[in-house]
Amino acid sequence: MKQTLRFNLMQQAMVIEAMEAYQGRYKGGQKDRFSQVLERVENNATTFDSEEMIYITQALRAYGRLQKLLRHTNWFSFEKLANNVEKLRKNFQHKNNPLIRMGLA
Repeated sequence: MKQTLRFNLMQQAMVIEAMEAYQGRYKGGQKDRFSQVLERVENNATTFDSEEMIYITQALRAYGRLQKLLRHTNWFSFEKLANNVEKLRKNFQHKNNPLIRMGLA
């Protein structure tokens, strides 16, 4: 299952910038998966699973912290976008939790 997540052009550019800066932190299979997610963002994909949203959020948060350390004024935009993606991911996971759907949670 995937969550619809649409970025406007500015948000898409922010995600790509953050992910390209963050990409070197992964090795092996994680690096390949991260590259796939980056490629999906670059190709204007509109649906992402939880893992993909986690990669996006991690990159945005890390890049936002870097921007803050460098005293750039746009750091908050990266943090705000990360928070929005994380909120969507949590709602998506809650909505699709099999225990909740079966009435067991």
